[in-house]
Amino acid sequence: DPLSSTVKKDTKKMSTVLELHGEFEQININAAGIDIGAQKHYVAVPKGRDPQGQDVRHFETFTVDLYALADWLKQCGIDTVAMESTGIYWIPLFEILEQKGLEVRLVNPRSIKHAPGRKSDVQDCQWIQQLHSYGLLKRSFRPPDDIREKVAILLNGIPAGADVSGTGTSRKSGGILQTTPRKLIGQVIA
Repeated sequence: DPLSSTVKKDTKKMSTVLELHGEFEQININAAGIDIGAQKHYVAVPKGRDPQGQDVRHFETFTVDLYALADWLKQCGIDTVAMESTGIYWIPLFEILEQKGLEVRLVNPRSIKHAPGRKSDVQDCQWIQQLHSYGLLKRSFRPPDDIREKVAILLNGIPAGADVSGTGTSRKSGGILQTTPRKLIGQVIA
């Protein structure tokens, strides 16, 4: 059975990690997994990649720490990263990792089946890394930059007189265009 598991114990953390083996072939050998949190991000790289032997590390969510995380991934020879789209906490890290030239795969947390047993941040990032290394994670849709910028403008309100139709016409109504963001998003995407 390709999904049969073996249990490995990490003597430091005493955690268990489900290992995939059998018919699966690793297709992303330079893959990392990140468990996103509000105050800390836990990151797993393939065994033996960190010069100090730390295959799992955690980083605070301050900007300087996010850059340190990206630099550490590059030092470990990582070129692709998978992470959960948890709240809004993933956005700054996603952008920094892209700036550093890493391929970032945003994954819906509900699509990741966690390793059996007690859940921990360490186990989650290891599981994400392992699933990503086997190519088993589906990328979530993220609109291109130009669409994201337009949506941000729409959701924050449009000044009166702004041309949202692309026809050179405008609609005035007391300072803000009086329509729902959903309708406006449809106009931007169309």
